[in-house]
Amino acid sequence: LGEGIRVAIIDTGVYYLHPALGGCFGPGCKVGFGYDLVGDSFGSSNSQIIPDSDPIDNCSEDSHGTHVAGILAANASFFFK
Repeated sequence: LGEGIRVAIIDTGVYYLHPALGGCFGPGCKVGFGYDLVGDSFGSSNSQIIPDSDPIDNCSEDSHGTHVAGILAANASFFFK
């Protein structure tokens, strides 16, 4: 179910290292593509934009993208063995 479907999420990033989100980033991974549009240090205390090619989320209190990605695509079956 859902095989071959691609979904785009524009948010704070995604912590793709989490096992429920595949644990990796790039072609062949659950999180296959992504881009950081503002940079890792961007926030309420730093408005300097420094984009980079790694969409990893730092899982801080301001993070939201990993939550959204989990709702859309996480495989939590290993939690319920």
